[in-house]
Amino acid sequence: MERNTSEDSPHIEMAILHEFIAKLIQCMWERNKALPEIVSSEIDNQGHDVVISCGNITRHIQLKASKHQGSRTDLDIDVGFCKESSGCLVRVFYDPIKLEMQEFLFFGSEAGSLPPSTDAHPGAKSPLIKKPRKNVRNISRGRYKRVKSIDEVAILLFGKNP
Repeated sequence: MERNTSEDSPHIEMAILHEFIAKLIQCMWERNKALPEIVSSEIDNQGHDVVISCGNITRHIQLKASKHQGSRTDLDIDVGFCKESSGCLVRVFYDPIKLEMQEFLFFGSEAGSLPPSTDAHPGAKSPLIKKPRKNVRNISRGRYKRVKSIDEVAILLFGKNP
């Protein structure tokens, strides 16, 4: 049976969120670092999907799942996470057959700093169809940092010695 990733997107996003959290905990365990405290929201109305604290660093993280080698390059994102110190976005590219994480893009700053500016609004495709939404911005792929492993993501999130 061939899956329709558009129709299955809520299941995909939840699977990727759980894999992300599990792999992050495993990474911290293997590095013999402090284990993170994790709080996820039922409703994403503040621009973040999960809040993860490790040591004295707290990250408000928006997680976006994209098919590995998919055609979509830019994303419209809710920039509510940008109001939080250490807020960030992690875009996870996954294998659409196995639902396994492949690589990552990171949009944010080092822990304790506000994320980079997201001032520009996305253009509406047609003024008659859709107006730009207040808290949604288009972040081009070139503004993200490419990250190959969950270990590198953990270092970006919490530093080498959390």
